[in-house]
Amino acid sequence: MKIALIQPNLQSVNDKTDHPHAGLAYLAACALKKEHETFAIDAKFEGISNTAVIDRLRNINPRVLGITARTPDIREAEKIAAAVKTRRPDTIVMIGGAHVTGLRERVLKECPHFDIGVCGEGEMTFMELLELIRRTGGRETEYSGIDGIIFRKGTGIITTRARAPITDLDSLPFPAWDLFPNLKDISLFTSRGCPYQCIFCQRVMGNRVRSMSPRRVIREIKWAIKKFKATYFQIEDEVFGLNKQWLNETLQLINAERLHTVIKWFANSRVNVADYPMYVRMREAGCIGVGFGIESGNQKILDAIRKGFRIPHAIQALRWARDAGLRTNAFFILGHPGETKRTIRDTINLAVKLKPAVVCFGIMIPYPGTKIYDMARKGEGGYRGFHEDWEKYTKYFGRGLQVNDLDYQRLERWQKRAYLEFFIRNLRVKDLYKQFEK
Repeated sequence: MKIALIQPNLQSVNDKTDHPHAGLAYLAACALKKEHETFAIDAKFEGISNTAVIDRLRNINPRVLGITARTPDIREAEKIAAAVKTRRPDTIVMIGGAHVTGLRERVLKECPHFDIGVCGEGEMTFMELLELIRRTGGRETEYSGIDGIIFRKGTGIITTRARAPITDLDSLPFPAWDLFPNLKDISLFTSRGCPYQCIFCQRVMGNRVRSMSPRRVIREIKWAIKKFKATYFQIEDEVFGLNKQWLNETLQLINAERLHTVIKWFANSRVNVADYPMYVRMREAGCIGVGFGIESGNQKILDAIRKGFRIPHAIQALRWARDAGLRTNAFFILGHPGETKRTIRDTINLAVKLKPAVVCFGIMIPYPGTKIYDMARKGEGGYRGFHEDWEKYTKYFGRGLQVNDLDYQRLERWQKRAYLEFFIRNLRVKDLYKQFEK
């Protein structure tokens, strides 16, 4: 069968990314493994419009169209599905990603051109669906035996039982990066899942952490170096370095294979698992930086959103990382439950004190499936003006929430002020110019 896999762009914003969507690459690899003719279009990575995506899909004319979509992308995803269905009504359209995982059957009710919703990890579900479609021609009555999906049956919508997480990540094929043009950097998942309970996170991969074996990680790195001449890897784990024994073995293998002499890599972690000797070993193995979700400079806010660390942990973690020679990235959110001007001021002051090389100040978004979504919908935590205009659900100069006396405009002004103060107080005026030039 002919399969097309896409990630749409936003309508009004060119949401450019440096890396192709790893989920698409894994799904494409699964389809290729079953000998399907497979195409992948990541509009964010390629920097193209959704009109251009539709034009390319007309030429491909797929039997199955798979779309991955975050919450702000969902309406554009539906428009693309509608355009494809207009040309070929028998196309089976699958929607996956965080939005459908959070809202489930509601997404199919609101988006009539989606046939099947895939929740959570998609690889095993996708392969089972493709096999069933190839064998039966896609009769809707056959889907009920596949875990982890939502599908249409007559005028109704059926939800099957939840699919268990993939425990053996080593069994996954290497991502099909060759389907994406002008590839420079490679995304790498060494684990999936996060055990922490931050109330703003969708946790699509679940709460249970599952890791690839160190040797599988090394095989994938070596394969990417040989096939794509890869020199930089973005490790996409939600919490890198959680398992110290696993990390030590992996770093030892990187050095033993001399991979640290040809590659650089970056990972995201948490301040409460920080370890100076670990950062030194990471640097020696080719790591150039580490990112941390700090979120707030106010301890009461951190406790309320269940971050699970104290502010001194953040100060120590970034100091250790810098002392080990690593670049530090820090991510903050404005608009937490109970947020005030004073707590935002605490966040800006902490950011200035931490002096990360890269800083991001986002505005809180009530993504479906999170505790924040429930609170905002009920008007708890000082939230007001709840809406579901999904295209405005963007963290950077978006309009997802108002809290206490901080309306959309005030939050946006504080967001701009946070960047201004961070760079000016740290005497980084050139970096400030670059930030607002983007």
